[in-house]
Amino acid sequence: MLNLIREIDCADKVVFPTPQTAVYHAGKFYSLDGSLSTILGRKWLDKIPGSGSAARGYLVFKFPGLSFLDKIRYGLMACISC
Repeated sequence: MLNLIREIDCADKVVFPTPQTAVYHAGKFYSLDGSLSTILGRKWLDKIPGSGSAARGYLVFKFPGLSFLDKIRYGLMACISC
């Protein structure tokens, strides 16, 4: 598909946006995807390896729709999958 787009000279119009992951819980939307720079306001944090995983972990632990036990399970699974 991208080769066809290049052939018709429209490659500059193709955009691959970053998806936003959010959950609707108790009448509010909670973001479950982001970067450390948006959370903590420091751009240099995004250059650290694993910063995306750390940001997702932080956002999941802030999410009120999970019990404390569920958050511990999530943390364990995140550690095991690394």
